[in-house]
Amino acid sequence: MIKRWDTCGILQECLTNINILAGSSEITANTRNNWELCALCGTHKPNEKLVYPFNSKQKDCGSGYSSLAEILPKFAEIGEVPIQVPLSGLDEGKGIEETLRSHRASWHKSCFNSCSNEKLIRAQKRKHEESSDCSD
Repeated sequence: MIKRWDTCGILQECLTNINILAGSSEITANTRNNWELCALCGTHKPNEKLVYPFNSKQKDCGSGYSSLAEILPKFAEIGEVPIQVPLSGLDEGKGIEETLRSHRASWHKSCFNSCSNEKLIRAQKRKHEESSDCSD
């Protein structure tokens, strides 16, 4: 590592790194999910508790993970992803479902509901109508 000091005594290499990060549209450290927050919006909502599917007592424990893994790419295909977190942050190489399961991801019920099959069908219908209007 080369260390260079400018006239003000600031390490120039640090300034260069800051400029690179500031000019970047995606900073890797900030795109990693904080798995203690909602996996879908990446925030804490004071008036809404998180749902922890991994801790469910139901027989199909964690079925929400597979539901999301199936439906989110379909939203992405039409460019209507209803979540705030980038999809790439939900797949660490083994697929969305495995990533969510391995981190025991949780979410707000309202965020999960925004990813329903009904919402997907509505979004697909809107897209189809928009493309039909453009071709007339």
